[in-house]
Amino acid sequence: MSNRSANPAKKLARARSTFITTGTPWQDVAAAFAARNLWDVYFDSAYLGLYAGGSEAREVEAYCYEADGDRFFLPYLKAPIPGFPGLWDFQSAYGYGGPLATTDEAGFLGAAWTAFMQEAGDRGGVCGLLRFHPLLNTERFAASPVSLISDRDTVWLDLQRPAEEVYSEYSKENRRKLRKASREGVAVEAGSGSDVLSAFCELYSGRMSELGARSEYFFGRGYFNAIAGLGPEAYRVYLCRNAPGEVIGGALILLSPQFVHYHLSASREDCFHMAPNNVLRDGVIRDFVGGTRSAIHFGGGLTGDPKDSLWRSS
Repeated sequence: MSNRSANPAKKLARARSTFITTGTPWQDVAAAFAARNLWDVYFDSAYLGLYAGGSEAREVEAYCYEADGDRFFLPYLKAPIPGFPGLWDFQSAYGYGGPLATTDEAGFLGAAWTAFMQEAGDRGGVCGLLRFHPLLNTERFAASPVSLISDRDTVWLDLQRPAEEVYSEYSKENRRKLRKASREGVAVEAGSGSDVLSAFCELYSGRMSELGARSEYFFGRGYFNAIAGLGPEAYRVYLCRNAPGEVIGGALILLSPQFVHYHLSASREDCFHMAPNNVLRDGVIRDFVGGTRSAIHFGGGLTGDPKDSLWRSS
């Protein structure tokens, strides 16, 4: 591999690698990367556990590689390949992940990926798909034989800017909709717990059914119960209500010390004229702008098309 360091054998001689699932080893890795501002909820074993099991019998796993004081960490979901006993593939959990490393030095990353491919292959691993984290830029920790493909743009907001500066950049149309919604008594509230999660689950599931969304966009009540299991510091539910108090929109926000993620959202189509999506985004922004977190990530569209309606509304 042409981009390795001059003495890759020396690094390999000092290398130590292991596959881990949950528990203390994972927590130790989390603490070490969090101290470097290289951590997010999408790398937590509890978050990956939300997507374990199911019809694909997915399992949570991560690969750790250490050499010369540096560390490489790759969390993923592995699943058996039907019809091929002992073989499996892997992918990132829903959201944004990829590898983490304490260095982007080419020799170290090349050795880490080579070791992973060899060891995973020996254990039945065949192939994998990773979705890289756009705010942590985890693609910088990719190395041969990983192939990078640009899929789509996503939208994020810098929370460390002055609040008034952020509000001043709202479009005229957005400000008009927010004023109109306020006059009509539309308001947003935030909280955590089973009641708000249940209300959001009902709203979200109903909206996905109306849209005829693909199966991967449906999350049952068990999923939202598991979200509660992450702890109240890891999520927040925003509900938008009309003047009579009916829920007309909602958003599930995931939180980590550094980032806010607009994870899932939905609004009643018959209430679009009340601008629930605008009210929800404004409520989230106002709660976090100027605080301790660095950015809100609103995500992207359903496709890479810049005219994608979901992307344009982000």
